[in-house]
Amino acid sequence: MRILLVEDDPLLGDGLRAGLRQLGFQVDWVRDGRTAERELRSASHDAAVLDLGLPMKDGMDVLQAVRAEGVKLPVLVLTARDAVSERIRGLDLGADDYVLKPVDLHELAARLRALVRRAHGVAEQQLALDGVVLDAAKRLVTMDGEPVTLSAREFDVLHALMLADGRVLARAARAAHLRLGPGGGEQCRRGAHPPSAPQAEALADPDRARHRLRHRTLALVKLPRSLQARVLVLVLASMLVVWLAAAAFTGARRSTSSTSCSTATSRRPRRC
Repeated sequence: MRILLVEDDPLLGDGLRAGLRQLGFQVDWVRDGRTAERELRSASHDAAVLDLGLPMKDGMDVLQAVRAEGVKLPVLVLTARDAVSERIRGLDLGADDYVLKPVDLHELAARLRALVRRAHGVAEQQLALDGVVLDAAKRLVTMDGEPVTLSAREFDVLHALMLADGRVLARAARAAHLRLGPGGGEQCRRGAHPPSAPQAEALADPDRARHRLRHRTLALVKLPRSLQARVLVLVLASMLVVWLAAAAFTGARRSTSSTSCSTATSRRPRRC
């Protein structure tokens, strides 16, 4: 889950970023209102944590501007402004949650997960689809009752796809962290209960369960046939253009080489 953190205090921002990363979030940290407004428009995050007392542009003005432009990203306001009038104004301007500093990191993480779930129309903590069960809070994945060990990046991919539940993910498709790969990165934690016989087999060979999950997940990202045809035509056209360009370049080189040889022969002195 990718979070935009907007906080101008370097000590607090560094602590929030480090703590959220330890809890499994990917965190992008910006420190002023103008940069925050640009990042909120980019639609490249799942949720945002927004401070209000920001340099260059106040957080309230940032929130009002992006909501006026139709940005629907879940925004959690994290601020020291505790007046009731400020809380009411922030919520009325479009904040999805309003939390006062200081805040417990685990509570902040739980609120962010709840915001993302509500944004996707999901009420339960666990997501289940085609035998795959994902627990976002514990960062656990099982498939047909067997635990699956995933890297942090693979877990985020699966989480995004299961939240989408069949909807097209234009942003996720172009995001670098939404690519299923063979490994690397932090591993998701397994449960504390003793494994059953199938679970022990999966733990002994984690790649087998991972490959099975990857093949099953690919069914969630198949393109419509019309789009497949367009992509195929585009690929073939690109190959044709490259082949024609290569042929033209080869012909030009041969023509240049022949001209050079003829010029050299004509300039060669004749022997008597």
